[in-house]
Amino acid sequence: MKKITLGLVLAMACMGVKAQLLNEVKNMAVAESQEMTGNALSDVTDGAVDRIMDGDVVWGIRANGLINTTSLGDLENAKNLSNHGFNVGVSARFNFDDSDLFVNPELYYTHLGNGRLDLPILGGYQISDTFAIIAGPTLAYIFSDNSESDLVEAGTGAMDGSLSMEGISSKLTFGYQAGLQAYFNNFVISAKYDGSFTGQVVDIVNTASGAKLQEEVRTSFISIGIGYNFGF
Repeated sequence: MKKITLGLVLAMACMGVKAQLLNEVKNMAVAESQEMTGNALSDVTDGAVDRIMDGDVVWGIRANGLINTTSLGDLENAKNLSNHGFNVGVSARFNFDDSDLFVNPELYYTHLGNGRLDLPILGGYQISDTFAIIAGPTLAYIFSDNSESDLVEAGTGAMDGSLSMEGISSKLTFGYQAGLQAYFNNFVISAKYDGSFTGQVVDIVNTASGAKLQEEVRTSFISIGIGYNFGF
């Protein structure tokens, strides 16, 4: 009986030691994994900072005139959707080592009938020392509200009676840009087309029947502009 009890005690002791060893190994593995992750993030951050300090990231300012090409249909008389406009903003160009490829995010204040912020994130390819092709997605946030007095009567639609616009209810739209950039020393001349995948939702009232409806307007425009790069 004593031998059985002693064996059980020894077995339990061994199991306890084994569990403790496994727990220590687990803790060491977790600590090593966290250290490796921290080192990797540090390397990425340090690398990004080094690239900025070494001039691999080029900063610039931009200004563009906008030619509105939106197809409005029954809303062709809505002045705040058919206006031409302008935008001004900042640009960054992230160059890849030993490659003609680059990433070109930009941020604009845009006035095209209403005020909005545009964030194009463009990819580019340098086809020569002077010219580059650029294209990519854009996000636009519309932060100015339109009232009925701002938008004017929209004209006559498919329904009998006049249509009047109460406002634009959507705020965030998603689209794309594509075009060319030309470089002359530190100056940049660009020509781009901006289209929409999702549009601005316009609230409409039929003044004859009182019926309310909505129409999505997908804005588009051609931008022609000039910019200046610092340290290009």
